[in-house]
Order: sequence, then C-alpha cells, then structure tokens
Amino acid sequence: MQKKLWIIGCIIVLFASALNAQSIYTFQFRLQDSVTCNAFLVLQADGSGFVRYKKADALIEQQMQETLTQTVAADEEINSVLLAGKDSRLLTGSAQPFSFDVLFSINNDVLTPAAVTVSESKGKQLAGSLSNIQFIGTEQLSKELVLNYFSTTENFYQNLFTNSTRALSPLEKNTRIHLIIVANTNDSTVGVAANKDMAAAEQLFADLTDVIGIKPMNIIKIYGAAYGKATVLAELKKFKPQRNDIVVFYYTGHGFRTKKKQTAYPMLDLRSNAKQDYLKESLTVDTILQLIKAKGARMNLVLSDCCNWDPEMPLPYVSADPQKRATNPAWDPEKSRKLFLDPKRTSIVGFAADKNQLAVSNDRLGSFFFKYFRDALTTEISKTNPNKPNFSGWFTIFESTKNQTYLKSRKTYCSKPHVPENICYQTPVFVIQ
Repeated sequence: MQKKLWIIGCIIVLFASALNAQSIYTFQFRLQDSVTCNAFLVLQADGSGFVRYKKADALIEQQMQETLTQTVAADEEINSVLLAGKDSRLLTGSAQPFSFDVLFSINNDVLTPAAVTVSESKGKQLAGSLSNIQFIGTEQLSKELVLNYFSTTENFYQNLFTNSTRALSPLEKNTRIHLIIVANTNDSTVGVAANKDMAAAEQLFADLTDVIGIKPMNIIKIYGAAYGKATVLAELKKFKPQRNDIVVFYYTGHGFRTKKKQTAYPMLDLRSNAKQDYLKESLTVDTILQLIKAKGARMNLVLSDCCNWDPEMPLPYVSADPQKRATNPAWDPEKSRKLFLDPKRTSIVGFAADKNQLAVSNDRLGSFFFKYFRDALTTEISKTNPNKPNFSGWFTIFESTKNQTYLKSRKTYCSKPHVPENICYQTPVFVIQ
C-alpha cells in the first residue's frame, strides 16, 4: 500500500491575561500526492480541540488532544508538545480519512508547529513543512470564514452567530456568588503561587458573574497577616448566603494527611506562623464542606489546592508551560447558566491530589490544579466549543482537570534522586453530591 505523509499546522492554548484562551488557525497542507488542502483548527484552553480540512470535494474532521511527550526534571524547560489526533471522520464528499499527530517545538517561548506523524506499519514518520498559516483573532472569526467549514445549522456556527440567550427569571437575577478565598501568601515556599491563584480565582468568578448576569459577587479573602484557622472559622460563621445563592470556597496553600486519616480529603494547614502546632491549626476539607452546606445555599463548590501526604514531604516544583499564541474567546451565557443556575441543589468538592500525593505549582502559573480547572471550565463554556448547554458538563470539566493535571505532574520529580520511581503522580479528586 502506498504510504501517505500529511502536513498540518496548529497551535495549542494558554492562560492569557485575565481570561483563559483558545487558539484558532487556518492553513494549507499537502499530501504526498501534491493535493493542496485547506484547514481550520480550533484548540481550547484545556488542550482539546479539532481540525476540519477540505480536500477537493471532501470535508474531514479530526479530534485532537494534548498528550504527554516526555518526562522533564523540575529544573528543566519543556521543549516540545504533542497533539494527538483521533476519531477522524468524513463529513461530506469522498476521501479516506485517518488520524495523525502534530508535534510542536518552542521558539522564543511560543509553541510553533514543527512536524506531523502518521501511524505506519513500521512506526511513525515525520512529514514536511507547512504553508499559509494564519492565526485567527476574535475580530477575524467572521461568518464567511466559518461557513467555509461549517453549515448554519451546526452548533459551532450557532454558538458564535445566533443569539439564543434567554432572559433570567427574577429569582435567577437575584442569585449571588459568595467567593471565599483562603491563600497562604506569606509562606516562603508557596506564597508566590498562592498570590497568583488568589488573583486568578477572583478574576474567574468575577467574569462568570458578568457573563451569567447575576448580582455582583460577594468576595471574602483571607490571606497575608489575616491567614489562620480562627479567621477562616469566623468568616465561615459570619457570612449569610440566600437560599438560591452560590458559595465557592477556594484554598491554596499547604496541605497534609495523617496516617490515621481514613477519608481521601486532605487537611488544610492554617497556621499563621511556623511555631504553631499544624495538627491543631488545621481543618479537613470535608469539615469545611459540611460547614458551608449548613448555610443552605443552592450550590456549593469547594476546591482545595494543596498536597495530600506526609507534611514532611518536600514540595515538587516544575518548569512553566510555554506561552502560546491565543485569542480570548467569548463565553456562552447559556452554557455558564446551565452549570451554575441549575435549580437542583448541588454540592461539589474537588481537591488537587489523591491520598499520598503531592500538588504541583510554580511561580509563573500558580498551582496547576486550579490552572487546569480554569482551563476545563472555560473550555466548557466557550462559544467555540460545539457542545450544548448541559449541567453534566461538570463531569467533562472534572475529567479534563484530572487528565491535564496528571500529565503535567508526570513531567517532574517529586523527590530526589531523579529516577523513574520518583516521578510525580498527581490525580485530582472530585465528588458531586
């Protein structure tokens, strides 16, 4: 059988400024038979995406996902990223679709498409160069461009260009998000990352408040000199959400577990100084969840970004992901409302690491659990995601957060010496009630 080598260009996503972002490219590529193909590629903030390309009368679509390419020590930079292709299918016309992967190199801290691999009987082979690669910003995402690859009845087009946002009911309009952030910003080992986490959490939920169209957010921040168990308990006792409100609790700092602890939930180290007893100055995540549920709000979201192992374990610290060219996508109000305004009374708890695991962070991007949670959430509500509004989108968010955090953890070592058995395993845990 004649072997065919494919060429394709794309870029993956990044967390840019206040919003998570997507990347969209158009480009041309050639098969070995010299037929020129035109392509349109979308990659979301969580590393998922798809490409549609036209070859003669055929339109083909393929799903894509960022995957692990190499293990990297804590003091090394990542030098390549692989996007794996899968589930290639023919949409119109006649052609034989198949899946391919895209490898990216890093130039000046920006990911650049470098090569394509295709599955062959003798392994994978590299293909050639790309042509006419165009980065598509928000202002360039026109109806004319999109209609080259989508029909007006498809979700991708409908999400972008059809206004189907309903009016909120009076009860929904009066809903408020109460955001409680507890951040160990004064700690010498996690303080810089905790500051970035705190700013990112505040921005994320402020933006969501605006997109959903509800009352201004109530924010409670416990950090710096105010950080401590007594302050956390006092604030949890004091605030009074209404019955239809949303409570979000986010912790970023040190965490641990004792040998006697049976449940998987970590314990939060809430000492205001190192001289205090960490066993006395701590609260478990399940305790915080119960305190918040007792307030009677319609939806509770409790997130803890911390380790879940022996308190004497050294912290892993990884190199930053490369910056990636991106545009800030519009968020879909209906998708956002379906996640946060569903009338069913719900409590969700998520923590960064399972039992006997450490949590990864760095000074540049903060904690990777919350970064990948943001990425997954903003992907779910992006207008360029062809999904429909659905409360079950939370499960997609959880799976993406777990997968991406795990992949990142596998690129560093949690302890010395730097041998394979000391490579990190970090798997976030989510429970929905």
